[in-house]
Amino acid sequence: MLIPNPGFLCYEPSVLMAGGTSLFISPLEKNGFKFEEEDVISQVTKKSRMMIINSPNNPTGAVLSHDELPKLTMLAVERDMLVISDEAHKKHLR
Repeated sequence: MLIPNPGFLCYEPSVLMAGGTSLFISPLEKNGFKFEEEDVISQVTKKSRMMIINSPNNPTGAVLSHDELPKLTMLAVERDMLVISDEAHKKHLR
């Protein structure tokens, strides 16, 4: 499971309880803590099956744009990966 770092603390223990392995995507502050396609690709392996997209991110508040999200979606489709979209804080954007 590809997990944003920093991210919600429950992600990694949930993956471990399900018998999975966590790989962390660590976006940089200079990018506004948004992870980019290159950040994700650098962590993908042949065993990668899932990724979590947390937008707005908890705790950084980073929000993926309408341009950034399709790139991650296409990557997931190309790699046959499932995506968990954690949008728990979406209502606070309105």
